[in-house]
Amino acid sequence: MNRQEAPLSRPWRRFRPGKPDPCKITSVHSKGFIVDAKQPYWFHAKRYGWGWGLPATWQGWVVLISWIAIVSLGSSLLAPRSMALFVVFITLMCAVILAICFAKGEPPKWRWGKP
Repeated sequence: MNRQEAPLSRPWRRFRPGKPDPCKITSVHSKGFIVDAKQPYWFHAKRYGWGWGLPATWQGWVVLISWIAIVSLGSSLLAPRSMALFVVFITLMCAVILAICFAKGEPPKWRWGKP
């Protein structure tokens, strides 16, 4: 039995609401995660720790570079004028990047090297 047959023979093991339908699997990640080949993750999980690493697709790079540009521009405009607005702006921008990573990245969990 190869890796692609295992999740199909036991779809209840990896299927959760909000995840790809096991009957419509197009590929299986080398670590056993079900991945829809048409919708790759924009951000891969870090190998060590919790969270995401560098972007994996061009869409992820566009998001990251745009986010950095907006934070840089907003910081240069808001920091000299009002520290309170600057703190609110940075908090909102962090929430935005976290929401994008949760929506388009691998599911986060604590990892410590290869499984």
